[in-house]
Amino acid sequence: MPIGQIASSATQFNEVFATAKVNLIKGEQILESGCGANVLDGPLFALQHFLNELRACPGAPDLLPGDVVTTGTWTDAWPVLPGEQWTADFGAPLSRLQIDFR
Repeated sequence: MPIGQIASSATQFNEVFATAKVNLIKGEQILESGCGANVLDGPLFALQHFLNELRACPGAPDLLPGDVVTTGTWTDAWPVLPGEQWTADFGAPLSRLQIDFR
């Protein structure tokens, strides 16, 4: 999805992701709810903090196109076991994610 379909400015983009909600579901049970603001007040703030720290580290390589950065979890991390199905049911504009552990 093009960023312009989500927000018209960086400030608005950050607000959309800071206020986006997620339900963490194990099987059919919602274990926890969270939002983007749980990560340093929003994922873009977390990314900015990461970049500032990275660039302050002598010799550290900068991010390159195609690099993947995860900005943190919107809920607590939970233990998983083989055979479990977990879902992160995000609100718009994000998609639902589901994984089966084997």
